[in-house]
Amino acid sequence: GTPPYNWLVSSGSLPPGVSLASGTGVLGGTPSAPGDFSFTLKVSDSTQPTASTATKNFTLTVQNPVPAIIGISPNSTIAGNPAFALTVSGSNFVSGSTVRWNGSDRTTGLSSATSLTASIPASDIATAGTASITVNNPAPGGGTSNALSFTISPAPVPTLNITTSSPLPSGIVDSPYSQQFSASGGTPPYNWLVSSGSLPPGVSLASGTGVLGGTPSAPGDFSFTLKISDSTQPTPSTTSKAFALRINNPVPVVSGLNPGSVSAGGPGFNLTVNGSNFVSGSTVTWNGLNRPTTFINSSQLTASIPSGDIVLAGSASVAVVNPSPGGGTSSALTFLVSPAGSNPTISSSSPLPNGFLGAAYSQSLSASGGTPPYTWEVQSGSLPNGLTLNSTTGVISGTASSAGTFQFTIKVLDSASSSSSKSFQLLINPLLPAVSISGPAEVLTPAQQPTVQLSLAEAYPSSLSGQMTLVFTSDADEPSDDPAIQFSTGGRVVSFTIPANSTQAVFPNSAAEMAFQSGTVSGTIEISVSLQSDGTDVTPSPAPSRTFRVSRAAPVVTSLAISSRSTSGFEIELIGFSTPRSLTQLEFRFTPRSGNNLGTTTFTLPLGSSSSTWFQSATSKEFGSLFRLVIPFTVQGDVNAIQSVSATLSNTLGSSNTMSTNP
Repeated sequence: GTPPYNWLVSSGSLPPGVSLASGTGVLGGTPSAPGDFSFTLKVSDSTQPTASTATKNFTLTVQNPVPAIIGISPNSTIAGNPAFALTVSGSNFVSGSTVRWNGSDRTTGLSSATSLTASIPASDIATAGTASITVNNPAPGGGTSNALSFTISPAPVPTLNITTSSPLPSGIVDSPYSQQFSASGGTPPYNWLVSSGSLPPGVSLASGTGVLGGTPSAPGDFSFTLKISDSTQPTPSTTSKAFALRINNPVPVVSGLNPGSVSAGGPGFNLTVNGSNFVSGSTVTWNGLNRPTTFINSSQLTASIPSGDIVLAGSASVAVVNPSPGGGTSSALTFLVSPAGSNPTISSSSPLPNGFLGAAYSQSLSASGGTPPYTWEVQSGSLPNGLTLNSTTGVISGTASSAGTFQFTIKVLDSASSSSSKSFQLLINPLLPAVSISGPAEVLTPAQQPTVQLSLAEAYPSSLSGQMTLVFTSDADEPSDDPAIQFSTGGRVVSFTIPANSTQAVFPNSAAEMAFQSGTVSGTIEISVSLQSDGTDVTPSPAPSRTFRVSRAAPVVTSLAISSRSTSGFEIELIGFSTPRSLTQLEFRFTPRSGNNLGTTTFTLPLGSSSSTWFQSATSKEFGSLFRLVIPFTVQGDVNAIQSVSATLSNTLGSSNTMSTNP
């Protein structure tokens, strides 16, 4: 043709930001969007009068640039922290740029061509290690940037600390005591011991559970130091704390005096005081004054009453004082000093203490005044079948063969033939109704806390008290007691009451049921019951009981985590239990990240020998069948090529649940 030429786009479209110079035929500008653009150019020359023309189709591809990153903020965090927003600085970022965490896309927002923001979930930083941060631009063109490293530091282990405060709640002599110590920080499970000082006699510390329990047998103020060690390896962390515990004497209770009265002007005599909660050092008081006292047992004292105390007719207040700490003074009973030469008076009160069908009964009647010795007889009515009154001693005794409420009148006659009478009532309780222990099925799930209830088949007319006792018998491959098997109140004995005319047992804190821990060792847990009423044992024969079983079963993995990590490997910590107290093997499965290959994906660790060594050790007996395994792995190559690792335990009964973690 004839230059010069004229250029134009006759169809299609140019990339945004690009234009065609018609006089020069130069296509130029700064493209603002990627894509494949198709268009047709038409050129015309300067021929006159009619210009010649030609057309041609063109395709132009505008590519996204390759991104580059120069910084990330933040560039580190602590394992276990919550999700966070990661800011990535660099260049060549475009709409559709995506931040990648170890090669996996994360939700990304474009702030500018030099700044991106990505949402990092908490699961990405659950364990310590490093992550590779890159940016990927979409096609056409695009590609992946250089990588920067993000550091996930191990979460600091909280300092081991005993959290129970001192002084501890006070205990009472001859009453069950239980105190659960608690701790925080470190690496459970913990081991407890008394490092100095001394516990009250009858009280001990369970090293595996931190339960202080038993029945204290002596009063006093006791100071001791507890030391706790955790399971950190290779060197456990330890800490200590001093504690003070006071064991008080109980408050005494006076229920009867023998004799209950004497005549004024008589000689001194020995007074027998009946009741409960008496201790060595208990003192009988007469109108508030101490009298020489002899301790017979926890329910009986004798006191020497001089003649000077009974010179004049009247009454005296008799009480018992227990020594400190604790102790205190009982409620008082009235002792009658009758005028000399008066008629005898029966001082025993009505109704008499209850009796029980088929159980031995004995109750001494007392009198005062007149001229001893006395003679006793049943004046009217009748005693329960099987009981008789001793005419010389005034003791009603025997074995009742019929139940019911009995009314009768007793007459006392002195040596001068003076007499008096008094009406009495005596309740003979019927046979105890059937006792049932209800609750979970006979086969228990290990490491749980089921509850039981105790009830009578029908209401009983008298109040009952009793104890529920737990006995564990192991059938594990390496038999052992499990200290974790105990009532929720601590220990293996718990008291209860059944109110009169009720059927339901009431446990401590007014609870209608009692929880117990099933532990982690296979075997049988027998719960038996004993019952008392008014101090008399009324437990049926055989004693009510129920047996539960913790089965021999496959192991259970309760925790799997990375305990430490380096550039060349990591340690896996596994915590679990095996009710037969035996293990055979541990299998690991490794899953590679997308685009990576692993030389080994399965690893099996035999555990028979090490399992036997652990479960035969004295240390293991404090933990039932619980155990902690720490297995080190050395990685040849890139640790980040491993996406996850799972673990499965086995024993002769089967395989455990499978648990996974991210290294």
